[in-house]
Amino acid sequence: MRKAKPPTGAVREAKKMLRWRDKYGRAQVRGATRVGWRRANQLASGKSLTEETVRRMAAFQRHRKNATVSEQYRGTPWKDRGRVAWGTWGGSAGVNWAIRTVARWNKEDAAKKQKKQRAARAKRAKRRRRRTR
Repeated sequence: MRKAKPPTGAVREAKKMLRWRDKYGRAQVRGATRVGWRRANQLASGKSLTEETVRRMAAFQRHRKNATVSEQYRGTPWKDRGRVAWGTWGGSAGVNWAIRTVARWNKEDAAKKQKKQRAARAKRAKRRRRRTR
């Protein structure tokens, strides 16, 4: 299974969410699920993430609308649940990186598949040529 090291921007964003939680408490810093907090801890460690985790991060793109703090929470961004959830997944830096990484992996997979298919066709053609001799 492939692994990839998260960018520093994603690591910083995750660490910021963890600092907010430690400073203001779980009662005020809400919005992230258990999985979100786990992701923040994984990202904050800076260690490589599994392919499955990177693909899940890329899928988090659907929550991009939460990337900015709503007007209501301008002075207290840690109270904006959507913003906290977005940040625990590495924020824009983390999600954009995950999308690019998954696209690269998909391209590599397609190239490998195409290479296998060409090799199989060549093998079949070689067998046919032998039979017709």
